[in-house]
Amino acid sequence: MPGAAAFGGKIYLIGGDTEDDGPTNKVHVYDPDPDSWSSDLTPMLTPRGFLRVTRLGGWLYAIGGVNKAGQFLKKVERYKPGSDIWEPVAPMGTRRGGPGVVTANQRIYVVGGGIGEFGPNSDASKTSEVFAEHAWHPLDVLLPVGRSSLHAERASGNRILAIGGFEAPAGPGSTVPSRRVHALNIWEA
Repeated sequence: MPGAAAFGGKIYLIGGDTEDDGPTNKVHVYDPDPDSWSSDLTPMLTPRGFLRVTRLGGWLYAIGGVNKAGQFLKKVERYKPGSDIWEPVAPMGTRRGGPGVVTANQRIYVVGGGIGEFGPNSDASKTSEVFAEHAWHPLDVLLPVGRSSLHAERASGNRILAIGGFEAPAGPGSTVPSRRVHALNIWEA
């Protein structure tokens, strides 16, 4: 699963998994005018799938993911589309794959995500953290149940909605699809 974000009227697909080689570092961009794809962009520094991509300022941020060894990552890198350059950013405090990500108030908020080793018995985080002033900071906001592959959206006021995903198993077995939606008070209104 690649990360995706819109920037400058184009859609960027970053990373993901290939059928034969596992995680990739390729960057693909779709331009609706003239309805074409390009993949001749500078690749991401770290090949990975199961990552999230968001925009902050003039950059696209590639957050977390899973590497070829099946380990979730703390890594964060950012890409400047106009210059076609990648650079490393401070890593998150927790390894996360498929977290919910929201950009708001000139910050990046990350909620949940797969932790430990990737697979059917993966655990999922209840925690959240924020990227502000070039560093990651833990937040005192927890999901009631650890979830990965969730979606996050900014809601009214100071809330983020954590939507769906997969819940961590209570014991041996596989993850369970989640129908939960939680409103988390993340920042000061």
